[in-house]
Amino acid sequence: MDFSFKKTFQSVLSSFAQKDESVVGIDVGTSSIKVVQLKRKNGRAVLETYRALSLGTYAKLDVGAITNLENPVLATALADVIRESGVTTKSGAIAVPASASLVFIIDLPRSIDDKNMATIIPTEARKYIPVPINEVLLDWFVVSGGKGAKASDGKIDVLLVAIHNDTIAKFRAIASDATLAVSFFEIEVFGSARAALDHGLAPVAVVDMGAATTKFYVVERGLIPRWIIRHPLTYTLSLGVYASAASTPVTANAPVPATNRRPMSKPALWPERA
Repeated sequence: MDFSFKKTFQSVLSSFAQKDESVVGIDVGTSSIKVVQLKRKNGRAVLETYRALSLGTYAKLDVGAITNLENPVLATALADVIRESGVTTKSGAIAVPASASLVFIIDLPRSIDDKNMATIIPTEARKYIPVPINEVLLDWFVVSGGKGAKASDGKIDVLLVAIHNDTIAKFRAIASDATLAVSFFEIEVFGSARAALDHGLAPVAVVDMGAATTKFYVVERGLIPRWIIRHPLTYTLSLGVYASAASTPVTANAPVPATNRRPMSKPALWPERA
């Protein structure tokens, strides 16, 4: 399996197992590709280099524009940003966007034992996943109510993640064409939470305003997303409203006046929970 919680956490740790080994993280977005190279030093991750490259020019659009490029073009852009940033390692990881994944929590009876989980969970997951179950990579782990927990309502909470097989194949092809070896994939919400938050018990809201969508996460215990909301209000859209009103071209660093910062309408939960 290309994605699993256990494999991801093990890969994050093993990536820094050797003192002199560097790793690269890759984020392929709709408007840019970002890379960052880290190296372990004295037990800590040290930043070696990073860079972001706009994809607009590869689609003959303005810098910062939203694109929908073919895999070979994305591979060329990835190779370009790696060369320009001075990334030296060929081993790393790719972030999977929230739009290409499903993350949700289900309740199951505590009486289910571990050996039956592999049979029951895919059956329950079909209620949430809008494509055949054999077309996705599915993984899960128990987040509360498992072994050693105090009896309450007799339920356990299980965090499920599904990524379409085509998404993994796409990123693998892009990395391969750019002569990179992908050690693991990680959904962006988990990487963002692990990098930016501590492991406190209180829920924390994380807002990620991207070029195509704005993501709103509610994260518990520094890692577990309880809610994921996506909304079309974005930084690019805000810039477009400003540019239209002012009759000026959109630039990546243009400020958005307070008068154009409109509140979000009530978004739908994604995915919906029963």
